[in-house]
Amino acid sequence: MKKIILVFFVSLLTIINSCQINETYSADNDKEFDNGSNIILPELNERTINDLELLGRLWGFPVIK
Repeated sequence: MKKIILVFFVSLLTIINSCQINETYSADNDKEFDNGSNIILPELNERTINDLELLGRLWGFPVIK
């Protein structure tokens, strides 16, 4: 009986190892940002920094100084 169980498990492991699952995801084929986002950020001045700080406060971000 032990030999039968052993042969069964060895056969099962052999079958599992021979069945290679090749999962591909659509995200793997996404090349949109491979060369960057092409977003050009404006130069930050005092007013822009203050506006961003206020926006961060409205969104609930803590103020760090």
